[in-house]
Order: sequence, then C-alpha cells, then structure tokens
Amino acid sequence: MMLNRKGEFAMSKLAAILLVVAVLLISIAIFFPMIFDLGSNLSDNQNALTADYDSDSLKDFQDDCPCTYGSLEDNGCPSSYTDEQIQEDKKKGNEGNCEV
Repeated sequence: MMLNRKGEFAMSKLAAILLVVAVLLISIAIFFPMIFDLGSNLSDNQNALTADYDSDSLKDFQDDCPCTYGSLEDNGCPSSYTDEQIQEDKKKGNEGNCEV
C-alpha cells in the first residue's frame, strides 16, 4: 500500500503530535502526581460527608458531639453535656481522635 506525499506528511504530523502529548502526560504525572490522585481524594471527601462515628443519625459534619451518642434535639450531644464538654468533643471529632 503506497501513500502519496500528502498522506505521509499527515501521518508524520499525527505521530509527532501523539509523541508530544505522551511526553506531556508523563511529565505531568511525574511533577504533579496529585492530579491523577483526584479520584481517591473525592472518595475520601464523600466518606467524610457520610460518616456517623457515634451512630446517632446525625452525620459527623452536622453533629455537635461527633464522638459521643446524643439526641437529635440536642444536636447530637447528650443533654447533660456542658458547653465545655461539647467543644472538647467537637475538637476531638474534627481531629479524628474519637475513641472506640
């Protein structure tokens, strides 16, 4: 199968473009690896939005006491908690230090 000069020129252009794109993608993967890690970051964010550590039906991002079971009426905190205890529980939850 013989190609005319026009066809050969177009094929060499296409090969050069593909080579440049491949080199560009490899360079990006080497110098900016976090771009290709976007899927796991989105998954982590979704898990954080749906997490309910203390199983009180309030998601942790809405829960004033994410580490301690509490009622919905008290925003996820035990009714006996003081403001200081609520802040401490919220701080532990934000740092991911809820104990089992």
